[in-house]
Parts: sequence; structure tokens; C-alpha cells
Amino acid sequence: MNVNDMTAQEAADWLASEVGLGPVSGQHCTERWDSAPDGESFLVPDPFPLTLDGAAAALPEGWKIWQLFQAPHGWYAYARHGDLRTGTEAPDEMTARYRLAVWCRMAAKEQS
Repeated sequence: MNVNDMTAQEAADWLASEVGLGPVSGQHCTERWDSAPDGESFLVPDPFPLTLDGAAAALPEGWKIWQLFQAPHGWYAYARHGDLRTGTEAPDEMTARYRLAVWCRMAAKEQS
């Protein structure tokens, strides 16, 4: 998996799987599958809809966007949490924010 090649949808799907939610019919939509303790599956609202707010909600706790800007060749996004810093670039703002959230979650997992 190359985060820098992910679409916003692929990043949102990866993030949802990280919090234990699966896609419905293999596509991104407004609901996702979750599992109850008894093994039954049920639909829940998607925590990371394909919106700028959804991308903002995908950042792990404690991570803050430090820089976000558009340049001639795309969007650049950087975040930090204490001494940890990460960043990415993308063709549009939403994809940049979603890729950044993936990088932040990966950095947080590596740190723990």
C-alpha cells in the first residue's frame, strides 16, 4: 500500500478499517458494517464520509494540522503531535487531508 497513491476514498476506507468498520458491498457509502459482541453484524453511520469534515475527523487524537496549502502542482498537508511530524501531497484538498490522516495513524501506531 502506497499512501501517496491513495484516492480520498481508498484512504477513508483504510481509516474505517483501522477503527474496525468494514465497507458495504465493497464500496464507500454512508454506512459501514460493525460487529456486536455476539458476532452479529449491523450497519452504522460512516465515521469518515468523503467530505472535508470527514477528513478532519479522521486525524488521530492529539494530531493537529500544522500546514495546509495549495501550490501550483497540488495540495500539501502537514501535521504534528509532539515531536512527531508527517506530511503528504495530493491533487486536491480532500485527498491531501485523507492521506495525511492515514500517515498520522501509521505514525501513531509505530510510536506505540
